Amino acid sequence: AEIHNNNQGISKLYRPQDMGFNPQAGPLIFENETPQSVVVNGNKRSGMVALETAVDKALQKAKATGFAICGTHNTYTSTGMLAYYTSKIANEDLIAIVMAGSPEMVAPVGGKQAVFGTNAMCFGIPGPEDGPLILDMATAATTL
Repeated sequence: AEIHNNNQGISKLYRPQDMGFNPQAGPLIFENETPQSVVVNGNKRSGMVALETAVDKALQKAKATGFAICGTHNTYTSTGMLAYYTSKIANEDLIAIVMAGSPEMVAPVGGKQAVFGTNAMCFGIPGPEDGPLILDMATAATTL
């Protein structure tokens, strides 16, 4: 992540409680699966594991039907740099939209108490031989 000027990689090691192993984690559960959609219940596992699995399922479904939508919930950690996932999809000549919620970390203008998350979002559009066009951003001035 850092080689792409994104703080969602090595910096996570400074707060191992945010990325550590959860002894209460169980296997991933696929909920409400259809030919074009699935919800991945992370079952308290890493957000990265759940989202990687959801992206793989989305790719499989989109290649078979032309469109797919997948979601994750009940994860234990951050999903990391969203551009990784959108690049994976866009490199398969598919348009990608990946979003992530976060705990309250941002106060409204003039406020002192955090009430909004950074709510990252990333868009990927297939490109020519130079690779896809990726926009990875948050709705706040900083992310954690």
